[in-house]
Amino acid sequence: MRPYVIVLLAPLLAAGDPPPAEAPVAPAAAATPDAPPPRRVWVVLDFYKEFGGTVVREDEATLVIRTTAGEERSIDRSAVISAIPLLDDPEGTPVIVRYRDDRRVRGTLVTDGLDGATVDLRGMRTVIPRSEIWGLEREVPFDVLLARYRKAIPADAWPQRIALARWAMDQDHPEVAVEELREVVKHQESDEVRKLLKLAEIAQRTRASTTAPPPEKPRPAAANPAEDAVPQPRLRESDVNVIRVMEVDLTRPPRMEASPDLPADLVTRFGPEGKLPADGDTAQKLAAWPAPRLLTLLFQLKARDLYGRIRVAEDPEHLRVYRKQVHDAWLVPNCATSRCHGGDQAGSLRLVREQPRDARTSYTNLVHLLRHRTAAGESLLDFDNPAASPLLDMGRPRESARRPHPAVSGWKPSVRSGRDEPETSVVAWLRGMHRPRPEYPVTIEAPAAPVTPPAGTEER
Repeated sequence: MRPYVIVLLAPLLAAGDPPPAEAPVAPAAAATPDAPPPRRVWVVLDFYKEFGGTVVREDEATLVIRTTAGEERSIDRSAVISAIPLLDDPEGTPVIVRYRDDRRVRGTLVTDGLDGATVDLRGMRTVIPRSEIWGLEREVPFDVLLARYRKAIPADAWPQRIALARWAMDQDHPEVAVEELREVVKHQESDEVRKLLKLAEIAQRTRASTTAPPPEKPRPAAANPAEDAVPQPRLRESDVNVIRVMEVDLTRPPRMEASPDLPADLVTRFGPEGKLPADGDTAQKLAAWPAPRLLTLLFQLKARDLYGRIRVAEDPEHLRVYRKQVHDAWLVPNCATSRCHGGDQAGSLRLVREQPRDARTSYTNLVHLLRHRTAAGESLLDFDNPAASPLLDMGRPRESARRPHPAVSGWKPSVRSGRDEPETSVVAWLRGMHRPRPEYPVTIEAPAAPVTPPAGTEER
């Protein structure tokens, strides 16, 4: 959870604290065929002594738990920091995984047990030990949370309303952010808020164009019939993941998970070199680390060949800006068309236009932009002064550009005075990119040539 969201929550929880203990309920009844199963909890006591079990009975003063060993433990409620309920909901229930490092990650429930939870995270069934999480929470629908937050925030509490807008953007509801920020700018003059509003408006338009059905129209014939016969080469999924790893901002890590065998491999490789303790407990200790901490260790060890053992499940924030607000909203519609850099008139910069919103496509085009050089030998991207990037200049009217786009048939300016959405988004994207710039260890393979079957044979 990001810092600006915390101001919306009441009561506030310090980073790393477990959820508050539940209010006492009636004594638990024995399970019968018609009764729900006994309630299971994970109990955190003073000094963070922890154990789990089934609630036998409880009242305002005492909680009695039957542990997995079969013993009953009677606990003074005044000594309980938290009694975290385990979920018995059906598989597929939307949940929030609350990690002990204060991350909150969406998933769907598989099972919730005393040793840990099994959760589906973006299609990957993931076993998370209890040592890494406080517990699972049922995900509250966005509209319900929004109503709660709006009710709790005074109308003139502008910092909290800005925080609400940022939260709505994170939840992929830019229309809510636009509504909040338009009200804020009526009462507060702030360049930061106006820039945030522009980003929200761009995201809103992008989302509308993404969800709207495309108009029915015949597809024009390709200028070169072979153009669409062979798809343009794209990065592999593993390459996309490596780029995400190398662009992670560890102060705001995206959702990620480590390969289960990574800790043991790290000890085997770096223990003999003296970079890690070679004792038998080291791998076990590393296995309890969250993925961002393991990734930090990989960076420190410069173990680039092991980066792929960390799976980053979503785009880092600045790459999300690139994909949604630069690539999807500006680059593809204006530059990757069949008559421009997406077709046989592309010149030295050929962009992929097949499946434009697929991660493999947008990251392939990212690599093309990073590696391309103009006729003058310049990079398209200026990381020291993003607004002066030749990429933006190529979209400006020729009379106002320092490096105008070459005079080619059909080219039209797409970055105009008073319509600076591409510039705002490009600046936000480039400012977030890792410095110093790394060279991604990825290769875009050449496309395979189409095979023509011999005459008289049947193609299967």
